[in-house]
Amino acid sequence: MENNFKPGRKDDKGKSRMDLVDPNWMLSVGDILAFGAEKYEANSWQRVENARERYTAAAYRHLMAFHDGEVFDPESGQPHLSHASCCLMFLYWLTRGDRKIEEDAKAAKDELSKIAGDALIDIEHDWFKYRPTFLSTKPEMLGNYDDGDR
Repeated sequence: MENNFKPGRKDDKGKSRMDLVDPNWMLSVGDILAFGAEKYEANSWQRVENARERYTAAAYRHLMAFHDGEVFDPESGQPHLSHASCCLMFLYWLTRGDRKIEEDAKAAKDELSKIAGDALIDIEHDWFKYRPTFLSTKPEMLGNYDDGDR
């Protein structure tokens, strides 16, 4: 009997290779998130004031503690590298948010351009047409100053 097995197709070229991410690392980050959710509340890190500065500083503190030979955070009992990984995840999330804001701003500007038509573009690019005359480059409008006038 002949084997007529034909393999299925899966187009995953260029997609994220999650099979290459260490599952123990993901679990350790989850442990830190669980610790933080119990200590504060779930996802409260998304609403922290000055989050970039504070999570950058926290990541450095955890990395420096690890560098100095302290493997585990004394408060949580979890690895400093897991805490630092969480901080980096937070920073990554915050950065993605900035990109989303920039994308939304560009989309809004594009939409406004469609609505306003060329008027918006004229104001943005041709403002020199409307500048006051005192900004003229004609020397006689600026006055005649030499070293004796100072």
